[in-house]
Amino acid sequence: MLIAEFRDIFRTIRSSHFGCFRAVIFEYFGFWNLVDWAAIASGAVAAIFSSATFFYIDQVNGLLPGMIAQSLSPGDPTDANSRQAYEAIARDFFVAVEQMSSATSVGSIAIVLYPLLSLQDLVSFNISLCF
Repeated sequence: MLIAEFRDIFRTIRSSHFGCFRAVIFEYFGFWNLVDWAAIASGAVAAIFSSATFFYIDQVNGLLPGMIAQSLSPGDPTDANSRQAYEAIARDFFVAVEQMSSATSVGSIAIVLYPLLSLQDLVSFNISLCF
């Protein structure tokens, strides 16, 4: 889709009697082209946040064994150092879980939007056949 949009831009610039900037602004940009670019942006965001989600999942998985080990053998409850060590591990673990959750939520929204925006090509093609 990205390559097709760049080809469309270059075709518009070549066939235009205006300069490059004016050709793109006044002749290329229209409703359907903006929807195409929204689909491209949504796909890019989905890919980026999916990759980030895998990174954060790996980070959480790396912290999980330490969290489990500290939870199963917390040490002396009256020892301040033992409690601080547990709190530090728990804090790091839950920060990583929060980052993973936020990357997953943004990525999920983009993954839902991408097919919806991509379907507009099919809809616009069918509409053009009707007229």
